[in-house]
Amino acid sequence: MRWLFADPGNEAEAAHVRSTIAAIDHWWNAFQAKQTNIEKLFQRKSDWNLPKFMEDTLQAIDPRLMWEFGAAVRGPGHRLVVTPESQRWLRPMVRTLLERAPHVAGWEFYAHRLAEPIEQAIQRSRDASASISRARRSKRASPRAVRSTWASPSPIRTI
Repeated sequence: MRWLFADPGNEAEAAHVRSTIAAIDHWWNAFQAKQTNIEKLFQRKSDWNLPKFMEDTLQAIDPRLMWEFGAAVRGPGHRLVVTPESQRWLRPMVRTLLERAPHVAGWEFYAHRLAEPIEQAIQRSRDASASISRARRSKRASPRAVRSTWASPSPIRTI
């Protein structure tokens, strides 16, 4: 469905825009309501289920939206990256999502992953390689396909 040039005279397109805007506004209300839970989780003072929350709220806007949390860049606090990754046609909708973001003290919001210093990128690569090298692989074959499954001995850590 078109986003950037949606035809307000086309009821299906107009309804899609209205429902998406409502979902975006619901997302930001839910984010603000759970801000304390998110911050406690980052401080390791909670085991709150952040992936479930993001699935139920952010990905209710569109399940193809991906997200990543990290340290703020411009000051103390946190950042949230929301990206459509390779689903480029969703970028205008992500732009709208971020334009509708409320000011939340200590938070920064971005539509793409930020460049990271080379040292951090190398460390992330080493951490991922270590996790992958300890992973187990199992294969199941059928007459037409082979399915590979990777199982890590511990959750893969992201920075």
